[in-house]
Amino acid sequence: GSLAGGVLTFIVSFFPWYGFSIPHESIGGVSIGGGSYTISAWHSYSTLAVLLGLASFIVLAIVVFSPGVFGNFPIGGRFLAAGLGILGALLELLRLLTLHHGDGLSIRWGGWLLLIVMIATAVATTMGALASEETKPWQQTRPQAPPI
Repeated sequence: GSLAGGVLTFIVSFFPWYGFSIPHESIGGVSIGGGSYTISAWHSYSTLAVLLGLASFIVLAIVVFSPGVFGNFPIGGRFLAAGLGILGALLELLRLLTLHHGDGLSIRWGGWLLLIVMIATAVATTMGALASEETKPWQQTRPQAPPI
C-alpha cells in the first residue's frame, strides 16, 4: 500500500494542481475569449512536499528490498519513511491552504487528489511502521554518559 502510494504521488503530481479560468463572453451570438491555464504541483514549495513524499517512498523501498541498510541508524527506516511522508503531506496541506483564491484562481482537482494520496500514504506508512518489529524511536535506550 505505501509503495503504491509513492508511485501514485509521483503520477498525480503532474495533474492540474492550480490555475485560473476566464469565462467566455457572447456578443451577438459570437463567443469571444475564455479559456483556462493550470500548473502542476512542481511549482512553488509544493515541489518540496512532493519531493518529501518521494523520499519517503525511496526510504521505504530500501527498507523493503534491502532490510539491513538502516541497521545502524538511530531511527528505523520505516519510521524515517513515515516522518518524511507526514512532513510532505503537512507541507502540501499548508501550501493548498495558503494559495490565493478568487478572481478565477482556484485549486484544481489534481491538487485535492494529491493531498488525499499524500495523506493516505503517510497514514499507511505510519501504521506499517507502528506494526513493524522496528524499535520505536520513543522506546530506544540512550547510552549512559561516562562517569565523571
